[in-house]
Amino acid sequence: MLTCLGLSCGLALTASRPAPQGLRDLSVPLLAAAALCVGLYSTPRTPPERLPPVGMARLRAEVEEVRYGRDGHASARVRVLWGERMSDAAAFDTGTHLSVKPSPLPEGAIVALLADVRPALGFRNPSPHPPLIAAHPVSGIARVASFEILSHSWHARWLDASRSAVRKRLVESLPADVEPVARAILLGDPDALEQGDADAVRAAGLQHVFAVSGMHVTLLAGLSVWLLRLGLLRCGSLAERYDVPRLAAGIGVPLALSIAAFTGGAPSGWRASITTAIAWTVAACGRKPDAVSVSAAACLLFGIITPADALRPAFLLSIAATAALIGQPAALGGSAWSTLRTIANLNWRTTLATAPLVFWSFGSMPVSGMLANLLLVPVGSLLLLLACVHAFAACAVPLLTAASGPLLSVSARAFLRGANAFSALDPQLRMPPMTVAQGLAFAAVASFALFARKRRTKLYVLLAAVSCATLDEWRVRAEEKPHGELRATFVDVGQGDSAIIDFPDGRVMLIDAGGSPQGGPDPGERALLPLLAARRRTALDIVVLTHPHPDHYGGLEAVLGSLPVGELWDTGQGTAEADMVGTSGAAHALLGRAQSRGAQILQPHQLCGSERQFGEAVVRVIAPCPAFDPGYDANDNSFVIRIDYAGRSVLFTGDIEGHAEHKLVDAAAPLRADILKVPHHGSRTSSSEALLQAIQPQIAVISAAAWNPYGHPHPEVLDRLRSHTQDVIQIGKQGGTSIRIHPSGELLVEPPPD
Repeated sequence: MLTCLGLSCGLALTASRPAPQGLRDLSVPLLAAAALCVGLYSTPRTPPERLPPVGMARLRAEVEEVRYGRDGHASARVRVLWGERMSDAAAFDTGTHLSVKPSPLPEGAIVALLADVRPALGFRNPSPHPPLIAAHPVSGIARVASFEILSHSWHARWLDASRSAVRKRLVESLPADVEPVARAILLGDPDALEQGDADAVRAAGLQHVFAVSGMHVTLLAGLSVWLLRLGLLRCGSLAERYDVPRLAAGIGVPLALSIAAFTGGAPSGWRASITTAIAWTVAACGRKPDAVSVSAAACLLFGIITPADALRPAFLLSIAATAALIGQPAALGGSAWSTLRTIANLNWRTTLATAPLVFWSFGSMPVSGMLANLLLVPVGSLLLLLACVHAFAACAVPLLTAASGPLLSVSARAFLRGANAFSALDPQLRMPPMTVAQGLAFAAVASFALFARKRRTKLYVLLAAVSCATLDEWRVRAEEKPHGELRATFVDVGQGDSAIIDFPDGRVMLIDAGGSPQGGPDPGERALLPLLAARRRTALDIVVLTHPHPDHYGGLEAVLGSLPVGELWDTGQGTAEADMVGTSGAAHALLGRAQSRGAQILQPHQLCGSERQFGEAVVRVIAPCPAFDPGYDANDNSFVIRIDYAGRSVLFTGDIEGHAEHKLVDAAAPLRADILKVPHHGSRTSSSEALLQAIQPQIAVISAAAWNPYGHPHPEVLDRLRSHTQDVIQIGKQGGTSIRIHPSGELLVEPPPD
């Protein structure tokens, strides 16, 4: 890293000489694009599928990051150096990243852990809006039983002790509503904020104030170097012998790096500190730092050290904002109106530069964000300085906290109230999830609006980008609302079931919505709604709740609250047993809310014995007919639905088990199907030999989370499925899968089975 830093400083020194204006304006965008290309080239196209061994394990790991939340709770990210599962000595891959809870491990230490490891997989589904790839994905969650510190360097130990001491003093010396703000802005503990405050700050577009970034490092390091310079100038003999500004700049290089480490070591903080270090290195060498050349050198350095970071939204946001600021440098000064206009112009440029990434990542941007930043970022800067003063007073001169504490409290409360006021306005500018082509078109418009000199050029680029984005939008709507074919998408919702059926006439059906009864992200909010939005689905014609269990209806609350639903098919068992079974009662309440929002509730007696036509596709309910059997539990009363199109059939079996399977086979129900949604996640009590003989599937799809605690799918079931089918698709391992049936009857699986 030191070699790369030296090369970047050399580049900045060389580039600080006068250069043609056009080349200077383009140097940062070009080097940022080069860094992005390096990251794209060096980063795998898909996240690694290999999961860490699951179960109790012995590990040796390096603690890379520790984050403290509310009430002293902490989590750490560690990089495994060596590890093995205790039950069978299965080895961990070196470099595996794990999220470790709940013990506050010492940052920077090498530790030995005894921990229970579980997989950490997000929802992976095929979408026209692909997510950016994380540079260092966490592939497992480890709950620590015990740990031992093997080694801890003196500087890492000193840094960890210093941060802990400051954190303790802030908690002791500040009111309960203020200390989380001070910890977040000074120590890089954003999880310390109350959830309501964090949501308000995010909705107002002010979350960057609490992300240790360029503002923190530049403000703290710049103030420190300025004070250092004043102090050195007062030393007469020293000022006579040395060039004090150059000496102060030289001291500022390690100071900037130390500030980034002390404030939590966030990637954005390191980027800002390294950029500042390059600038002060140039100044210490007796040259005047040039914003364009320094930023270009920093882009090159980041691309060399961590090329995969070029795909991280935070890195791209930093580069975009920096390029916008230095692309049209403006000196503050003159009248108050002129200064205010300059600040507003810089605010507008950074907003425009970061807008493509913000919309890509979040789908919306607060319209009031520019005004909120204009008014509250200065308050945030004051808040940061007061937090530093108070932390110093609390650690060195406790008597001074009587003065610094109230000032900090007033500033913190003013900032939070301002954020809450702007968030309450809630004028959000929203866009549907963009495709890659639309994202590039948006980025081109923003880039040319910022850097192009001629208005005619800007207009031509705007017209071309709008045309490209509009044509691509027509393409997406045609592909994602297919006509003349049937598409069944088995959605990755973790340990649960969900499938989206696109019918040949353009209508859409959702069968189940997954759920997280044991805690975790809501699959309705985190998986289904983003996927439906990316597919431009603004309503659901039919929603099927196969049976009232939370791993099937848990995600429906978010879906029903966001999209209108025409019909909701329900077995009726949840309503009948609402007073006897807790999960049935919750399902009954959910049905009531759906009905109040306009959904028509249909039960088996209204669905059995008839066929529903959706273009050329035919849907029939096979069970439970004519009504659910009160002698069976909810699993065996699941809806069994068959969809026929172009001579092919898809069979959805919910969570039926032995009793229902035996009944269907004995009744000679029309079970023959090419595609089978495997019953009950592949449990040992389902998918009997007789049922598979009756279905004779070509493709079997198992919806179960990888390494789930239930052991789904059972090895015996897997063996039976493999003996009866050509392909067995496990959603937990492969991710969400779409199967298209063309009018010719051809089957197309996307992505292809492993």
